[in-house]
Amino acid sequence: MTKADAPGARGERRRFVVHQHATGFQLELRLEIGGTLVSWSIPDAPSADPGEKLLAIRSADQPLDLAADARGRFDTGTFVHRSPSTPEQGLADGTLRIWLDGERLRGAYTLTRTRAGESQEQWLLVSRSGEGADDQRTAALSGGDSG
Repeated sequence: MTKADAPGARGERRRFVVHQHATGFQLELRLEIGGTLVSWSIPDAPSADPGEKLLAIRSADQPLDLAADARGRFDTGTFVHRSPSTPEQGLADGTLRIWLDGERLRGAYTLTRTRAGESQEQWLLVSRSGEGADDQRTAALSGGDSG
C-alpha cells in the first residue's frame, strides 16, 4: 500500500452519491468519510458555474451500503479531497475541498461550514469549476494541488 492509498490519505478516491430526497423537493449529497456516508440536504443539483452557491444542511449520516441503492439516485461516482488534510479533518474543521467525478457531476467544489449548532449545521456548497478546471482535475486526481 502506497502513502496515497493509505486510509484517509489526500488524493484517495472515495465514493459519493446524490439521491433525490423522498419529498422530491431536494437532493441529498453524500460523501464517504470515516466509514459512513456523511450527508447534506441541498435544494438543487450542484452547478458547474464558478462561484454558484447552494445552502447545504447537514443531515443524518447513512451506512455505506446506501451508495449502492439505485432508488432515487441522481448521480454517483468518486471524489478526491483536494486539501493537505484528510477528509475527516476537513469535516471537523468545517472545510472540504473536493473534486467530484461522477456520471453527471464533474468538477471542483468547496463545502464550508457557516454555522454549527446542535440542531442543524449549515454549510455552503460552492462550485470552483470553470476556468482552470482541467488543471484542477489533473492535480486532484494525481494527488497534487493547484488551488
